[in-house]
Amino acid sequence: MLFKELVSSAQSMSGATSIKRRRAIQAIGLALTGGAGHLTALADTAWPKARSIDFIVPFAAGGPADVVARSIAEAIGPSLGQNVVVDNRTGAAGTIGVLQAKRAKADGYTLLQGTVSTHAINATYYPKLPYDPVKDFDPVALISSLPSALLVSQGLPVNSVAELVAYIKANPQTVSFASSGEGTSIHLLGLLFAEKIGVKIPHVAYKGSSAANVDVAAGHVTFMFDPLVSAKPLIEGKRLKALALASPVRSSAAPDLPTFAQAGMNGMDLMSWQAMFVPAGTPREVVLRLNTEVNRALGTPQLRQRLEQFGMEIKVGPPEALRDLMRNEIPRWGQLVKQAGIQAT
Repeated sequence: MLFKELVSSAQSMSGATSIKRRRAIQAIGLALTGGAGHLTALADTAWPKARSIDFIVPFAAGGPADVVARSIAEAIGPSLGQNVVVDNRTGAAGTIGVLQAKRAKADGYTLLQGTVSTHAINATYYPKLPYDPVKDFDPVALISSLPSALLVSQGLPVNSVAELVAYIKANPQTVSFASSGEGTSIHLLGLLFAEKIGVKIPHVAYKGSSAANVDVAAGHVTFMFDPLVSAKPLIEGKRLKALALASPVRSSAAPDLPTFAQAGMNGMDLMSWQAMFVPAGTPREVVLRLNTEVNRALGTPQLRQRLEQFGMEIKVGPPEALRDLMRNEIPRWGQLVKQAGIQAT
């Protein structure tokens, strides 16, 4: 209707030639159709309508980071009105996946599942880390913290931290500990444990928790630290037993499992954590929308129960809470790396 009125007005302009009238009509038509096309284009490309969202996990499928990312992706996708696709990019203690996220456009279509390793430990462990955990990424939300348990084989004749310490001191030449890789949080926990009991214990690094768990269960390695989410199948299968939890409080996933402090050893409450990041420079409104959706999802009983059954402690809060955590965690873990005298080559 508006178009017809404008055309009629143009046609009735006094003193205008027929050519001028035609040109005026054409200009009006082009302006209207062009403007409508521009608005349509904006509507079609407004985040996150353009395409699916990539959620990079810099670790293998099935591990804690992957479990958390897939749970979050499934929960926030419907409310965003877009698919959130998990993309596992493994290697170099998470560095490969983190670099891919760093190089992505800061447009809200690339998310990163960061961890205590990628955004705290690696800052000190790698002398030439090819990314800056603070400057290259904007924090979105802290999702969960994840305490690790001290694990031994069911066949090992110990049932407490004190008994394991006595066993290690009685067999210093034959004991060893495993981890999912050098420089990981569970490697550092193993080193810290050895330091506290005053015994130098050989470290056996594996490419992931699964193989390490299997060898500990088989008795090839004496003990290891690992999150309950990774060790749960072997614990339930009576192949591994947990002696204590590296956490300030007990876990609802294993209420009978004491903390290290309760088992008589203080200073072992270093926990890993999972968080969402985006490339630095991502629009603030996108960051806040993602933060809102993650916090909303974590507040639902279904998602909370799903993560808590793996021993994860749910965290909610603004992006700034994650930034503050990193400011504390980077020097804390960095000091432990330096004390251990380890560094990537």
